[in-house]
Amino acid sequence: MSSWLHAASSGFFFRTVKYELASIGSIPSLILPYCYYLPFILMPTFAFFASLYSRKGEYYKIPVIVSISIVSISSALILFVFTSPLHRLFWTSIGEPYSHGPGYFVVMAWIALLTLMAMFTVSSRAKVPKKPQVSLLPLLMLLVIAIYIVLIFFFPKTWKLVSSDYTSFFCMASVGLMQACIASGMIPTNTGYAKIFEATDKEIFIMDDDWNIRYSSGGAMPPGTELLKKTEDGVLQTDGHTLLKGCRLHPGHVVWTEDISALASVLAELEQNRDELSYKNELEMETRKTELAMSKAQEKNRLYDASWQATAKQNKLLHETLDAYFSESEKSRKKELLATAAVLCAYIKRKGNLIFVGDGDRVTAQELKLCFNESLGNAELLKADCCMDYALSDETALHTQSAMCLYDSYESAIEAALPDISFVFLRIREDGENIRAIYSIVSSRDLSAAVFPKEVNVARDDDTWIVSLSVPKGGGRL
Repeated sequence: MSSWLHAASSGFFFRTVKYELASIGSIPSLILPYCYYLPFILMPTFAFFASLYSRKGEYYKIPVIVSISIVSISSALILFVFTSPLHRLFWTSIGEPYSHGPGYFVVMAWIALLTLMAMFTVSSRAKVPKKPQVSLLPLLMLLVIAIYIVLIFFFPKTWKLVSSDYTSFFCMASVGLMQACIASGMIPTNTGYAKIFEATDKEIFIMDDDWNIRYSSGGAMPPGTELLKKTEDGVLQTDGHTLLKGCRLHPGHVVWTEDISALASVLAELEQNRDELSYKNELEMETRKTELAMSKAQEKNRLYDASWQATAKQNKLLHETLDAYFSESEKSRKKELLATAAVLCAYIKRKGNLIFVGDGDRVTAQELKLCFNESLGNAELLKADCCMDYALSDETALHTQSAMCLYDSYESAIEAALPDISFVFLRIREDGENIRAIYSIVSSRDLSAAVFPKEVNVARDDDTWIVSLSVPKGGGRL
């Protein structure tokens, strides 16, 4: 590369001396025309050699047969030019105007051939490997040179207006093409890595295509080859504080380490904060669970207390009945007492269900129907005929107070008639916005003295007691 630049600068030097310093007819003016072709032959020669280095590594060597062949031909042509006074095959006469011999065209053909080969090599290697784009700077310089050559041969008048000093142009174009190849990375330069690496404290390794380390920074401990190759797939973390990163060169590879101690410290602190927050969240969740369990237990206790208070009378009557059962010796009486206890148990159970289910102020007609079914089923143990006409749909929503009033009224009538019950008939149906119920009970006992809710009417027809009431479906008047 430096030889190319030296040849171009020599061309400028000889051109300046010839046209600016030497006088016509002097000895330098006779010698300079020969010297003029020294850089003219060397520039395309070195340009071709430089083009062969494009997209090659710094350890690339031009094949010996190519370099020897090109150098031999160029050297022979330089010698041929300088010996022109002996054979006059290059110039037949020196001086303005010059007359050229056949050898002149051979030299020009060689210069043109080397220039074309250099241009072709550069243009063919302008594409960046593994990338869709190409290096535009070398192609732009080649385009400028091609346009200038076209102007020389096909548009001479335009060429003279643009620049008739082709020596200066080709020297500048050669330098420009070289710089374009260097700037685009086609020709490797600045290979003094060793001195640079000695001054850096980072661990950096530059390798060839076979992953052989060529350069490394001072004090760097090279990792294994397999570890280096893994950087092609992405960033590699070797330990908790070091990242191994890599990049593809053209050719070769570069791998360097990056200290992430500060980042690791921050991450560790964040993880510690996360663990602490997680622990606090777990404590809060456990506290919430405990509070919820206590709330549920308190609510259950409240409902149990409400159920006990609502059935306190029946529980007392049940204990008295059971005490009488265990103290009774007559079998028929014991059976009657046991049936009475079953009726009381059915009410206690179903009244508790109504309290639990109706804690939200609403129960379904189906739940009330189950209460009556179980109570009537146990009343049959007293050898009573029981039947029910229940005309409410299962999905009908009743206010809890209305449902309990219907069930409590029935229970009060049954308890007043115990144990002398021979027939029980229940009729419950909707009456507009109200629920109307009629309980017909055949018993010799006096039901008029029983305690009923205020909505209940009690009437007697011979030995049949008729208990009737009407309650609002929504419980508004209760």
